Amino acid sequence: MINDNYKKTVEKDYRIMLKSPICFLIKFFGSVWVTRNLKKMHDIKIKDKYPTAESTLNMIHSHPVIQALWSIEKLAISLIQRKTKSIPITKDFVLLILLARDIFVMKDFLPKNYASHIKNRYYSARQELFVGASNKIVGNDVSFMDRYITGEEKSYDLHLQNSEGQIISIECKTRLGRDDERQALHNVLALFAPKIIQALEKNNYHYSILIHSSITPTADPLLRNIPDIIQSIKNGISQIKIANGKYTINLKKLCDPGGGIQKQVIDDINSKYSYVIKTGGPVKSVKIIIPQYYDIYNPFIVGVSLERLQKESRDPLKSSLRSANKQLANKGDSFGVVYFQYNEFDADILEKCIKRLDGDVLSYSNIYAVILYAKQEGVTKVKLQKDVKTYIKILERVWINKKYKGVQSVKNLVGINASFELYIKACSFLISNNDVKCLTNIYKEIGILK
Repeated sequence: MINDNYKKTVEKDYRIMLKSPICFLIKFFGSVWVTRNLKKMHDIKIKDKYPTAESTLNMIHSHPVIQALWSIEKLAISLIQRKTKSIPITKDFVLLILLARDIFVMKDFLPKNYASHIKNRYYSARQELFVGASNKIVGNDVSFMDRYITGEEKSYDLHLQNSEGQIISIECKTRLGRDDERQALHNVLALFAPKIIQALEKNNYHYSILIHSSITPTADPLLRNIPDIIQSIKNGISQIKIANGKYTINLKKLCDPGGGIQKQVIDDINSKYSYVIKTGGPVKSVKIIIPQYYDIYNPFIVGVSLERLQKESRDPLKSSLRSANKQLANKGDSFGVVYFQYNEFDADILEKCIKRLDGDVLSYSNIYAVILYAKQEGVTKVKLQKDVKTYIKILERVWINKKYKGVQSVKNLVGINASFELYIKACSFLISNNDVKCLTNIYKEIGILK
């Protein structure tokens, strides 16, 4: 068990010492990098009063830290210009503050080029930082493997030693897919979706256009085939293949003009595709208001999915854990543990994953335990929508490989014998006057403020 004195130390170290998280982040990433990328966002806004495919793509591909700093601009400027006495914490502030806190906790244990790693592979790095920080906060010695320096891709991510002297090797996995694959799907949606939706609107076709790709998709072949897609709809065809069969496009009528669909249609698409949707409101007349039979009216939907990710969505654990099993092959006598992040905050889903792991246990000879977890962070409105409350919630389930019963004796490992509670309690959602000054200097350099 973790004693009360240690808990007090945690609060002192991780809640009080990091008083200016925004300044800390800007210094960590480098003010030159932050200023250059924020200026790019500002220039796009000035140049494109109305969103274009190019500006949308630039916005999508901007780094999550830059997106968050960009999103808080109006709030920060209002405070800087003293149009408001305090600054409301938003979900973008929460992202920045939690990232800063985790980097702060791990700052003495990061590889020298880790800032570049976070810039280039944010989602992978973010998970490693979270797992490392949560274990560091409960008192484990945490170190990163040297793969970011050596370029070795087959090693595991983290090396831990707990207070009992037990050695744990950790590999972090997530259901979200690789960063480059996610970026490719966003590319397609940013460039292709506005054009095909425009064509559907022109013809009054309320359809879903769902694209399956056997290769990492690009927008060009889809853009070239928009006339063929519209003609196929006119001819009543429900599926076409393009680019020598590398893309399969399913065409499904959603409703007649003025009609609608139930929300469950979107839920099903959301579980399998990256997608965009354009909708309208229910048709009304002066004399008659049509009852709201539907959740969504006049929809146009465009979705895209990579086959590998589709397979992963049907069984997201198998390929990721088999890959992790190979990466943990050289762990020696240490305990091999996988942290697997799910993107659905659902206890039933995690329970099903535990059962699935039991059925495939022979595939994981190097994995002693899997910690399945889902994480939510953000803000919620309380007291009649007037006040905003910050939060972070973590849902977890643990699978123990029965072949390695000794892993149950691992003490103080977050997710097995220690919970994420101490990590959550160590969160402090505060910004300082220094943070506002740092943002002021950045905004002046960009030209937003004089």
